[in-house]
This record gives sequence, structure tokens and C-alpha cells, in this order.
Amino acid sequence: MEKTTNLKEAMKELLLLIPNLLMLLYGLVKDSRVPVGEKNFLFFIIAYVLLPFDLIPDPIPFMGQIDDLFLVAVALKRIFDSVPQEVMQEYWNGEKDLIKTVEEVINLAVYFIPEKIRKVLLNQI
Repeated sequence: MEKTTNLKEAMKELLLLIPNLLMLLYGLVKDSRVPVGEKNFLFFIIAYVLLPFDLIPDPIPFMGQIDDLFLVAVALKRIFDSVPQEVMQEYWNGEKDLIKTVEEVINLAVYFIPEKIRKVLLNQI
């Protein structure tokens, strides 16, 4: 029971980063140093997060935002290789290290998002 409570608290803390992560994605979409293909991909991710039509609907408290957070984290992990780290850091205003934050989101999400939904989200990337 205590582990579950700790996991929920950690995830709640990470959910508060959604605005920071969206600002990061938005900054990357506008940046001329980001390849066009990656910009299109990031635009799709932003639309998924902002539109109410998700695999786990946003009106469901807590769970409705976890799939958004997971998809953003996986998307960022994907573009780490194609976008220079210093470019990404220019748009990141979170307190924690961006790479560690992304890894933490992905690792925690497996406890909350059913495997079938994770697979669907990963197939979108």
C-alpha cells in the first residue's frame, strides 16, 4: 500500500510538469534548428495532449492526464538523438534535469497505464 501511495505522489508531481513540457514542445516546433519531420511529429503530440479525444479521456481525474504525459515523454525521448541537447534546454524551464524527468515519467507510467493502452500510444510514435 505504501509503495502505491509513493508512486501516486511521484506521478502527481510529474503531472504538474505538463505545462512545462508543452512549452518545450511548442518552442521546439518554432525553432529553425529542429528538423521539419520532427516538428510535424511534435505538432501531432501537442494536438493529442490539447484535444479532448484521448485513449484515456481527460475528464477522468489523474488517469486522464497520465497518457498525455507518457506520450510527451516518449516523444521527447525519440527526438533526443535528432535535436541538439542545448536546443532542448533552451525551452525547458522545469527544475529537474530534462532527461531524468523523461525517464522518470516513462518508468512510472507503466504502473498506471494498462499495457494495451501503452502499446497503442507507442504505435502512434
